[in-house]
Amino acid sequence: MRIKAEQALFGYDDGHRLLAASRPMSADTLRMLRTLTDATFEGAATTYLTIQPLPSENLQAFIRTWRADDWNRPGSVWSHVLLIEHSALSTMTGLGSIADAFRRPEPHAGALPDAELAAYRRPLDLPDSRPAKMPPIDQSTLRELVQLIYSSNSPLQYRVKSVDDFDKVLLAVTEQQWPRLRRTFSCRTRRRPTPRSEFDLELVERLPRSARTDSPVADYGLGILGTWVDRLVEDLRWPDARFRAFLRLCGTESWTGRSDLPQLVELYDRISRPSPDTVAAAVAVRDAFPSPTSQTLLKKALFGAVGTEQFGGWPVTEPERLLAALAAAAAIDLKDIEFGTRLARLAQTPNGRALLAQMDLEALPLEALEPVVAEVVRAVDLGAAVVLANAMPDLGALVVSRRPELLGQPAVWGSVDNGLLLDLLDVQAASTAADVLEALLAASSVEPLAAITSAHPSRWWELLGKVGARENDSLVEGAALLRAVLSRIGSAALGSPPAERLASPGELVALALSADLSVGLWRRARATDWADALPAIKDVQLAQFAVERVYAVALASAAQSSSAKVRSQGWRQSFELLHAALLDSRFDEEAWRLLASVLPAGPEWDRCSRLRRGAAWEARRDEWPSAAVASLIESSHPFQNDMLELIHARGQKKKDHWLRSVLRLFE
Repeated sequence: MRIKAEQALFGYDDGHRLLAASRPMSADTLRMLRTLTDATFEGAATTYLTIQPLPSENLQAFIRTWRADDWNRPGSVWSHVLLIEHSALSTMTGLGSIADAFRRPEPHAGALPDAELAAYRRPLDLPDSRPAKMPPIDQSTLRELVQLIYSSNSPLQYRVKSVDDFDKVLLAVTEQQWPRLRRTFSCRTRRRPTPRSEFDLELVERLPRSARTDSPVADYGLGILGTWVDRLVEDLRWPDARFRAFLRLCGTESWTGRSDLPQLVELYDRISRPSPDTVAAAVAVRDAFPSPTSQTLLKKALFGAVGTEQFGGWPVTEPERLLAALAAAAAIDLKDIEFGTRLARLAQTPNGRALLAQMDLEALPLEALEPVVAEVVRAVDLGAAVVLANAMPDLGALVVSRRPELLGQPAVWGSVDNGLLLDLLDVQAASTAADVLEALLAASSVEPLAAITSAHPSRWWELLGKVGARENDSLVEGAALLRAVLSRIGSAALGSPPAERLASPGELVALALSADLSVGLWRRARATDWADALPAIKDVQLAQFAVERVYAVALASAAQSSSAKVRSQGWRQSFELLHAALLDSRFDEEAWRLLASVLPAGPEWDRCSRLRRGAAWEARRDEWPSAAVASLIESSHPFQNDMLELIHARGQKKKDHWLRSVLRLFE
């Protein structure tokens, strides 16, 4: 087949401009091409190549630029532009014909004859499958270049000895890419890099002194062993039609960009080897593309019924493909590969039933398995049958109705209609419902708990009580789970707390951690309870951020109290720990935002100063006992003098007698 390439010629004519073209161009496109085709030559380079997508016109521009010192003006250049429709570019399996189509104009007697310009005013008809010929590039250089290109999506500037040797490398690299990537990949050769370049790749002969040419390549997952680099380099030198067909298939659904390529190449090596480990390869596909909606064409080619796509030694027998599909089931749209229909057919074969007994049937759609469900259930024990039922919504609800303890299994909530499960939970005895909550809590099952608490908000408070009974890190983890649940149902849904007071240290820790402090859920406990719990909480082995949050809540709660006794207790209980903690820049940000709302105004960077000023103001306001003030000053280490000065700051005259009694302690 052949494709059409439009042409344009740019050169000097009282300025660098368009001299001839085979099609009209918009002002924006013309402006961009004028910039791309005007280049300054330095050194020994005789020609540059630029490949640039023009998405607004669905075109790809291939530009060859030559010196034109023999033309009207020293430093002028010729640039021949080939414009190929993106739809045509997608069908091209080789770009070698593009390199052969570039033509440098030949002026005569200081002018371009009409016949010369006419050659650029008509489209070209090019072969679409002629591969780009790789020049004899050093193997290590090519490996490094390939690794850098596909290790990230960031722009890359790479130094080479002579850009003249690398024009065809750019064409070969672009040719190897899948169509979507080709349409977005921009690259070019230049003597020097362009500052703030938007090109994906610039091959240059000189780098700025500040550029590091020996930086290590970042680790991007499956590519850490570098085998993908060797595979790509080998294909650049000797194009492999089957490998490129694989890239085209996967690239159709690749949205991340060129950084996807290492992972895909590693997968191809797993899949195409003579006797692949089918299950391990399927797991690799599952881990690489966990969403059922990602790489559906690849999954269909690997796990669907045998079709036209063949990858080396990948099995074509139905049992092997079904076993592979089971290994990757969580990442496959099983309906798309007609898994149920094929499994039912397999069950009718002589060896099909034995294979079914060995399969993990979790998450398989019931509508595809109805003909074989009864036989499978009879062939396995009750436990395995329940696993099957859990994976099928309709049958799963029936199984759970007979085994209510299964309501405590997260897998049930992930597959069976939650409305049915909530109805079943509502009719259970209180002890059974409590056991279900405990099981889901132990499994850190956010979504089931969110469904339950959304229907019955009082159960969230019940969960809080269960979490509050935990210790140490388990308590913090439980509170994080409650927070995740609350983020789904919204704090407004909780209504009033239970009639019992939330007063135990564990419950208060859970309450402080289970929601963003700005929500104000902590107000559901009394200020006195917060203050009373601090000594016990300080001795509990909790993560530092958890302790900081509780102390911040206790202080904020006390500071907003109308009782001088409560305020004094809150400040005296929490000041020392908070002051020491605020010296560390890693202080919990939510806790600080809450504290900032009750402390005197001041710069964000001087948090300890604001805390000291707040404490000093409270001490003067409520005329703390002298011993309490002395303890406060000592607790402000190493800023005792600052705190003393704050205490010394005179307020109303009626406070003078109190101030004198305080200062006597420091005489």
